[in-house]
Amino acid sequence: MRRGGWLWIIIAMVVVVSLPSLGQRAAIERGNDVVEIVADLDSLRMLSVYTGVPVEQLLADWAARGVTSAGVVDPADLALVERAGLRPVPRTPEVVEALVAQGGAGSLFVAAGEAMPGYPDDLAATAELLRRAGLALGIVEFAEQEGERELARLLGDAAVLVHSIPPRELARLTGEQALARFNRAVLERQARALYVHALVPDEVRQAFAGTAETGAPAVVPLAGPEEARAWLERNGAYVSALVQRVRALGLTVGPVQPLPRWRNGAAVPVLVAAAAAAAALLAGQAFVRLPWRLELGLVTAAGALAAALELAGRDVWARQGAAFAAACAFPVLAVLAGAGEAGGGCRVENGRTDRGRDLVRLAREVARRLGITMTVTLAGAALVAAALGDTRFFLKLELFRGVKAAHLVPIAAVAAAWAMEAWPALSEAAAAELARERSGAWDGGVGGRLMARGQALARRIGPFGWKHAAAGLLAAAAVFVLVARTGNNLLPVSSWELAFREALERWLVVRPRTKEFLFGYPALLLGLACFARGRRSWGWPLAVAGVVAPVSVVNTFSHAHVALWVSAVRTAYGLLLGAIVAAAAGAVAAIWRKRLRESAGGTRMRSH
Repeated sequence: MRRGGWLWIIIAMVVVVSLPSLGQRAAIERGNDVVEIVADLDSLRMLSVYTGVPVEQLLADWAARGVTSAGVVDPADLALVERAGLRPVPRTPEVVEALVAQGGAGSLFVAAGEAMPGYPDDLAATAELLRRAGLALGIVEFAEQEGERELARLLGDAAVLVHSIPPRELARLTGEQALARFNRAVLERQARALYVHALVPDEVRQAFAGTAETGAPAVVPLAGPEEARAWLERNGAYVSALVQRVRALGLTVGPVQPLPRWRNGAAVPVLVAAAAAAAALLAGQAFVRLPWRLELGLVTAAGALAAALELAGRDVWARQGAAFAAACAFPVLAVLAGAGEAGGGCRVENGRTDRGRDLVRLAREVARRLGITMTVTLAGAALVAAALGDTRFFLKLELFRGVKAAHLVPIAAVAAAWAMEAWPALSEAAAAELARERSGAWDGGVGGRLMARGQALARRIGPFGWKHAAAGLLAAAAVFVLVARTGNNLLPVSSWELAFREALERWLVVRPRTKEFLFGYPALLLGLACFARGRRSWGWPLAVAGVVAPVSVVNTFSHAHVALWVSAVRTAYGLLLGAIVAAAAGAVAAIWRKRLRESAGGTRMRSH
């Protein structure tokens, strides 16, 4: 059997075993097709005061446009909401108790304030009250209300993901931007309740906010007839467009139901951990070859660690750890497998006779290498998704951990593999010779060989100069931007990029990740072309940049709250657009090289 072949077999077997659980998850996602649209009663009251239109009329108008429910903070408003034909969505325990006493029906509880009622000492009473009322818990995206996870756990994870645009953010958005944000929440993140605030002038909102803080009567500016009509029409169009967009996605607008509690078998994260260890060992063969018995021991230990966490009641840790290990190992293995062994190459001749045939051969070789890279990448993505096969991850009650590290580790590993091949001083023979020279704590084993290679690398690089500093700063800046952009807080998105993203969302079903098709895939494809032509010194730096694409794909599938089909479509778009960008970049590079050759030829003729 080829060296490491049994590790590939383990990976393939675990992928096959994990596929049924992905099918179960897809079935659950298909059945999760009802969206509840909830009107914020407080903001409708603001609009009522500003325009002079009774709030009862506004509620009835929104109900006629397709809104299903209204958020209620005061029990006295229950009758008002029900007369408008809307379902009440309680926001306080008092409203829940009044609803139970009246025998009314609800579907969802969306807590007002920054913490769940009863937090931190009496969440059990709140959970019991919600159970008696038959209400699911609304988890508001990005609000991070204190006690939400604990309360959801007490309710057996009977929860629904809610998306709301806070009034301060809504004031900075156009109507189209707000609709696009709701659309993303429903389509991409499976939010199944939309809590909608009415559109009102910012000065009106500030007047009401001042009243809430001081208790003094509100001094609200009143709209003239034309302005009032304009604001009413704007709100009506906004609500109607939102309902139409939800229905256009093939979803039903109505009372939402929580997802059934589901998780795949406890053996899945154990198997994924073992497969991740196998992938790491295969990638690690670029650095050091281990005895197969040691490799078997490491694979077994990885699975045993995940199993121990499961038995200790730390099943979430087991799933997070297995997913993180796979997210780090598989992108590295994907790129190294695509790069192949040193030597060989598909040469493209400069002659006109065979140039077309050579280009076809090159395209086939690049496609073969890309196929290998994407197969390994998608295997890793499938295993990450399988490891996170639990509704707690779907609802964002639990999250994939280590996103930034999962971006950094593959880049560092591929760069290290480049160093191992680029400097002959790091070969097995040279490392073994250096290990023999250094007698001491290291006896020439695995540790000794690794340390010797590090010493050889330091010798090869030589004195540190300004070129090393410039290259290091440039690489550090690129990595900083990449890692900072894995979140929305450290490095915000520019206005022009937001406009570009919104355009992509209008043109495509799902917006692909910008870093994939503008950077990752072009670098990866050009790097594979260099490897195919035997120009490995050019291929490796491109491969270090190109590993961003497999990392991004695996990271896409680590977002368990995103539907599998959405992640698959996003990946396909990224690969297709990335191939187009790579082809364009390759064509520009070919034209540039041709002009350089022509210029050099003309210079030589003039010199003669």
